[in-house]
Amino acid sequence: MQDVPIATALALQLETDVDLGGEIEKGGFFASVNDQPLAIHVPSIFEEFNQAPESRMYERFDTWMIPHRISLMRRSGLAEPTAVGIEVEYLSGSGTCSIISLYPTLQWRKLGSVGVRSTVTGAYSLAPTGELSQGAAPAGEAVRTATVGGLRCSMSAGGEIHLDLSANVATPYIHASGIGSSRCEWRFDRDQEPLYGRDIEAWSVIVVSKYQEEIRLRTRYYFVARTLFVPTRRESEWVEITCKLQKPEALGRPV
Repeated sequence: MQDVPIATALALQLETDVDLGGEIEKGGFFASVNDQPLAIHVPSIFEEFNQAPESRMYERFDTWMIPHRISLMRRSGLAEPTAVGIEVEYLSGSGTCSIISLYPTLQWRKLGSVGVRSTVTGAYSLAPTGELSQGAAPAGEAVRTATVGGLRCSMSAGGEIHLDLSANVATPYIHASGIGSSRCEWRFDRDQEPLYGRDIEAWSVIVVSKYQEEIRLRTRYYFVARTLFVPTRRESEWVEITCKLQKPEALGRPV
C-alpha cells in the first residue's frame, strides 16, 4: 500500500477569501492506494468451469479485470467529504487498450449496516467477451463455485458465470464512465455514512493484445468537501502503477 496526499487545489485563488478549514488547507486527507494490483484473466474464469470462451476476439486479444482499491483516510481535522473520486488512465502507447466494462455502476444496492459500517454489493453475470451485467443466479441454482485470483465465482444450472463483487462503500450514489476508451472515472457521492475510513473498490475490464505481460496505468484521487456552504475539491498527484498480466499457468497453477 502507498499513502498519497490529496491536497492539490484546482483554483486556490478563488478560495482565499473563504475559510475552508485548516484540515483541508493543511492536507488532512490521504488515500491508501493498492499499488500492486493483481489482474484476473477473464478467459481463465470460464476455463475454471470447463467452459473455454468461444470468440474470435481471443485469437488476437485478451480480456482482463483490473482492480482499483483505495481507502480515504482523514489524518486531521473535521472536514466531511461529500464525494470521493477515482480517475484511471491506461498508458498503452500505440498498443490496443479498450475498456469494455466497469464495476460498480449505478445498480449497487445497500444490504444493511452494523454500527457505522454498511456493505454495498453487486452480483454480476460475466459474458465470455468480458462484459458485466447485473444479475445473480436464483437462490439455490449455483451448481459449482470457485475462487479465481481471489474473486469468488459461481456457475448456475444454466451454465452462466456469476461474480460476487462487494466492498464497504456505503453509498448507492455512484457515477461511472469510460467504456470504449482507455480512461475511466468513478465518483461516489455521500449518502448516510462517511466516505472515509473504509475500502472503496472498483474494477475495469479491458481488452489488450493477447501476448501482453503487463499494463501501465496512472491513477488520481480526489474528494469534494463542503465547508460554510462552499464546495471545495482537492486532488492528488497522478500515481503511476504497473499491473502484471499473468495467466494462471504462468504462476504454476493448472487451469
